[in-house]
Amino acid sequence: MKKGGVFSGCLVKVWVVVLGVLAGVLLLEAGLRLVPASMLDVLVERTSQRLALYRLDPRLGWSLQPGGRTVITTRDGRAIPIQINSLGLRDTEHPYEKPSGTYRLLMLGDSFTEALDVYLEESFPYRVEQCLNGKLSTPVEVINGGVSGYGPWEEYLFYQNEGKKYNPDVVVWVIYVGNDFANLRRTTDSRLAAGFGAYRVELQGGKIVPAWMSWDEPYPRNVNSLELFLRQHSRLWGVLFHPESKLRQMLVGTRRNILPVSQVLEENDAGWDIYLHTRHFANNEALPSELRQVWQLFETITGEMQSTVQADGRRLMAVIIPADYQVSNEKRMELVRQIDSGEIAFPHIGVPVDWAYDEPNATLVRFFEARQVPVLDMFPYFRRH
Repeated sequence: MKKGGVFSGCLVKVWVVVLGVLAGVLLLEAGLRLVPASMLDVLVERTSQRLALYRLDPRLGWSLQPGGRTVITTRDGRAIPIQINSLGLRDTEHPYEKPSGTYRLLMLGDSFTEALDVYLEESFPYRVEQCLNGKLSTPVEVINGGVSGYGPWEEYLFYQNEGKKYNPDVVVWVIYVGNDFANLRRTTDSRLAAGFGAYRVELQGGKIVPAWMSWDEPYPRNVNSLELFLRQHSRLWGVLFHPESKLRQMLVGTRRNILPVSQVLEENDAGWDIYLHTRHFANNEALPSELRQVWQLFETITGEMQSTVQADGRRLMAVIIPADYQVSNEKRMELVRQIDSGEIAFPHIGVPVDWAYDEPNATLVRFFEARQVPVLDMFPYFRRH
């Protein structure tokens, strides 16, 4: 047989394979389009235990579903009944109107404040309320405004749209060192942002500029045009690649691989907050410029929060919650092992010799004190107990 004939035969076989694969993909896509959206929940876990508690909220991205309820099984096997109140808080019922003679605190925060992994009576907003009422003669109410996945921007929006309706005397802003700065770099890689939508914010000319994004229409720099088209129009792509896809979780596992920070800065949030533990990170020119930009964004959001709260005739205070590796020796040793082994890399500065576990907390304390905002750093108390 002539070489040309062999080549032509191979080319035909290749085309048959390509067309066969393409036909299979198109058939799968067509089949999924015939499946009701509710049945796709079997493949895309948008109605899991936790997600059943939330709703799309164009004001905030997502918020708790008023009247939502479920039972969450914790890692230690406890079954925690969750009941969201009629105004969309993981709390007992509180009307917007403050009872006469009552002193109200509003707590803003993320999952640490929301506390879905413990009984309501074990959550720290509830326990603060019980403690204060046991010591003060004036009745005290603590409103739990915590929502999983929120960062400083969503917490500010929550105060603007919901929190101020409760007419609190004090707004307690709970800052979590573990991911609050990463949340300012909002991506659609997180389940709640992917499932509902979120605002990504940037500074332009010293002003905060929000841009809406969802998994179907993410922030422009996150994906190329082909992937954006597939996200918007392909059900098969969603079943295979959506962050909530059960099939994807089976194939790649639910635990994300830890990326070198050079990749982290471009691709996702895992490991981002490690840079915060470098001495003087807010002004350290050896660090990526994006870190300083995120800090400037946090400063601006804080200014907006403070001026808004004060204009409403209320007081703002901050509480700083440490990350688990700051408190747990076991978690800290694991983190050190990952750094030493190169699983977490510092391509911009190498492994920093001046790395300090308390640097984010100390920086935040100085920052809030300079703004005359009362601040409580829980790091030493968590370490002690």
